[in-house]
Amino acid sequence: MPNLQELDNDQINEAIQGAVEKRIPVALTCRKQDGWAIFHSRFVALQGQHILLAMPRDDDGEPHQFELADRVGLSFKYRHHKHICSATVAGLADHPGEEEPQVLSVISPTKMHRLQRRVYQRVAVPESKIVRASFWFGGQESEPVGSAADISVWTGTVDNISAGGFQMACHDYTGPELQLGDAVGVHLTFGLGQESCFADGQFRHFDQTGDVVSLGFQFVGLAQSRQGRAALQMISSRVSEFQRIAEGRRPHRRTA
Repeated sequence: MPNLQELDNDQINEAIQGAVEKRIPVALTCRKQDGWAIFHSRFVALQGQHILLAMPRDDDGEPHQFELADRVGLSFKYRHHKHICSATVAGLADHPGEEEPQVLSVISPTKMHRLQRRVYQRVAVPESKIVRASFWFGGQESEPVGSAADISVWTGTVDNISAGGFQMACHDYTGPELQLGDAVGVHLTFGLGQESCFADGQFRHFDQTGDVVSLGFQFVGLAQSRQGRAALQMISSRVSEFQRIAEGRRPHRRTA
């Protein structure tokens, strides 16, 4: 069974109703000119074919005003799975009893996927495996090709990874000082000349020990495109494989 499962209508309705009943937190992701932005909210109510969410706020607690028909990614934990989907903003709505006079209304999604929450737990890359990463500023669409020398690319080895992000080690790093939230494009390669995928990311942390720099990145926007979901499937499969190795279990046999 693939890690990334597409839900049917009954499963979608069950997940949404359960999230509303428990007022589960939800992350909203939307594309901006300079990359991606992530906001935090929670489920409030169902109103016909619309889902009502508490007014989304950024990491600093500032509210964000979405425009009518904006496309947003929704990500929330329900039971043993992380659920991801895209939705369309329908505008603002009144909901008496909330701390704020208005909430955000989005149209209920018709497609939704889920992954085991376990694959969002970081796992170290086993000593027997090699995962390489490269990144550049501006998102995966800005990947330098051919003789595009005006965009620099930095490479390193992935130390740990999950379906939510990864940490890489760069020796003798000579790149710029990254700022929290900087948008980057990422290319991951699993093994020598084996599977690879692209993703958008955000810089999250920096650490240096001697001449080795550790850089942490969060994946963003993977649920909002077919290519992104394919990357998420590949990443989560590798995470599951690494977790089985760490626990001393035999990896699942791959089929052609």
